[in-house]
Amino acid sequence: MEVNGKSYLWMASLPHERIHLLLINNWKKEITKLTLILFVLIVVLIVYQYFDNYQINAIMASSQICQKLTNNSQFQYL
Repeated sequence: MEVNGKSYLWMASLPHERIHLLLINNWKKEITKLTLILFVLIVVLIVYQYFDNYQINAIMASSQICQKLTNNSQFQYL
């Protein structure tokens, strides 16, 4: 088994020790993958929340513009 380009098979002479080293190495890889997935998920949620608030603000602004236009005396008789 190689970790960072170094062979550690000489440290694990018995089969169960080799399996233990493989499990530790795979566990670290899985934790790294899960951390990366969690980070991407958090970024996606933050971006979604930002754009969701942006859309709500745009809708509120457009409804206020429509209200001002309809309250204007020029548009009351249309």
